[in-house]
Amino acid sequence: MGKKTNRKSNRKIPYEEQTSSKPRRWDHMFGILTVATIIWFGLIIYDDFKGSGTDIHTDNMQNQTLDNVVAAKNNNSATPEKNTWTINNGSIVCIDAGHGGSDKGTVSGSYKESLICLLIAESVQQELERMGAEVVMTRTSDIGISQEQRVKIGNDKNADVFVSIHLNSSTNEAANGAEAWIHSSKPNNSLKLSKTILEEIAINTGIHNRDVKYGTLADSKENYYVNSHSKSASLILELGFITSNSDMLIINSETENVAKAIASGIGKYLNGGNKGESE
Repeated sequence: MGKKTNRKSNRKIPYEEQTSSKPRRWDHMFGILTVATIIWFGLIIYDDFKGSGTDIHTDNMQNQTLDNVVAAKNNNSATPEKNTWTINNGSIVCIDAGHGGSDKGTVSGSYKESLICLLIAESVQQELERMGAEVVMTRTSDIGISQEQRVKIGNDKNADVFVSIHLNSSTNEAANGAEAWIHSSKPNNSLKLSKTILEEIAINTGIHNRDVKYGTLADSKENYYVNSHSKSASLILELGFITSNSDMLIINSETENVAKAIASGIGKYLNGGNKGESE
């Protein structure tokens, strides 16, 4: 028998059936394009709205930041007027920045005692002069000066107060705070002056008050030269420990506030504890 022929497979397929099994639905395609277009425009509008909102939010934050800066500046400007002592009795104050020149004092890392003391001393000078005192400086630059010269400058001007500014140091990194050294047998004026300054420093800066000490670190019966030869109430102010991170953080970041505290203590002493008339 001969081979059967597959009639179905040999059937010629019309052109319409070759190109599409179903007729085209243009209405469906138009609908899909319309929906896609709506979604696309919707995304554009949403992005524009979101961007606008972000810009407004950013502008508001910037405005708030500027307002905060201005407010902080105004508050800082107003603070000195609230706690300032007015010295209107013609008092003369001698401020001595310890060390200087080749004598750097204690050095700890990048800190040099002589330079920090000078910075603080100059800030104290400005504050005292603003309060009405006449201020005599033993040095105004990084120069060396003898103990004899320091005392002579104060005595020649008949200073009412002599304050020598220094920084303490210790191998114990936990040691911190301010202290004052006075003559072992000086009149009570030096003790009163020292206590007043230390109290103002503690209250206004948070630096720990280590109180007043007599004589020298080596011997309480011996005395530092400036305390022995100054004709006025005098003290060596160890403002803080150069080896203490907490003390140096305050001294470096709040230099002006520290200077104001020292000046406030001096002003309070000179006024007998009573504030003068407002400026």
